[in-house]
Amino acid sequence: MRLAGHLNADTEGLRADAVEAAQRVFVQKGYHAATLEEIAARVKLTRPALLHHFPSKGHLAAAARTRALSALMQVITPDEADAPREGIERLAGGYLDFVGAHSDAAAFLFQSEQLELPRDAREALRTTERRFFGGIAAWFRRPIRDLVFDRLPPAAYEALVLGPSRDFARRWLETRQLRELRKLRPVLVQAAWRAITFR
Repeated sequence: MRLAGHLNADTEGLRADAVEAAQRVFVQKGYHAATLEEIAARVKLTRPALLHHFPSKGHLAAAARTRALSALMQVITPDEADAPREGIERLAGGYLDFVGAHSDAAAFLFQSEQLELPRDAREALRTTERRFFGGIAAWFRRPIRDLVFDRLPPAAYEALVLGPSRDFARRWLETRQLRELRKLRPVLVQAAWRAITFR
């Protein structure tokens, strides 16, 4: 007889495997060409069994985006105790570290930006995104107050600190030359630092 806790753990494991498989298929084939049958086959499920856990391909894509975004958040969100330079290093440099270590997840984050996801799935994703950007915005308050960083609109910090790393990463994913990524990491971190420090 299977205990309820084990069944729950099995279900969560199965859902995690399905999300990981979906992400791989979406990256390899593109979201629109990917099929639920192929994703289900990778986790040894039937299509109806997969749909029992995820009501649509859009729900799977939203779960894969949430998973990738959560993993990115863990890498780049500055700790409250991080000094200003450490925080920028974690944001701009950590972003590139994440892309180098998890290139499929990064590729899917870019790919999924333009997807029209189901309304209920979008709400859950927005919650994750608000937590992500809220944590970063909270960290910025002290260096702004202490006149280390220029006082700018929040969107400007995202554009100036993450924008160059994100733009380079998007292009880098086409070739995935790790040496090039490592070489440009300090340059992009320094550019982010100079872009927002108080003059």
